[in-house]
Amino acid sequence: MLRKLLNRLFGPFSSGGVIPLGEFLILLQKSYAYLRKHRYRVLSTELPDDLLQKWLMPMPDEKQAEEYKRSFARQNDTLSQTQLPVFVFDHVLQKRFNRDISTFDDAEMEIAGGDLRIYILLLNYIFGMREAGRPLIEFDIFDVENYDAIIERIEAQETERE
Repeated sequence: MLRKLLNRLFGPFSSGGVIPLGEFLILLQKSYAYLRKHRYRVLSTELPDDLLQKWLMPMPDEKQAEEYKRSFARQNDTLSQTQLPVFVFDHVLQKRFNRDISTFDDAEMEIAGGDLRIYILLLNYIFGMREAGRPLIEFDIFDVENYDAIIERIEAQETERE
């Protein structure tokens, strides 16, 4: 199902690099433990840099997205570190919003794909603002129900800056 969600966002995936299952599970468990500790609510201003780095994905329309697609996963469904952000996003959808993508029809999958796209955008916004040393707006990165309002606040911040 995760492959189906990402196919909607990026298009078909080819094979790519994998990491040992144990290493992937350690990264996944570290992420899940952090999410549980914070009750699946993670503020943009409090997300640790190490997790931000692991959860980053390129925007679907950027050059890096093509490389991301190539390194996503092998046809035999072995695990790749590039899958971590999607596992994290899916986990929060399940635990916080009771949204199980394995049961989604096409319309629900389209909504989840849109939410994933905004999640990617928000993580890249956080990364970019931190890299530039600029203050960023505080928001819950998984508050999918308020993504439109969050984007409006970010756009207003950029307008004020100009």
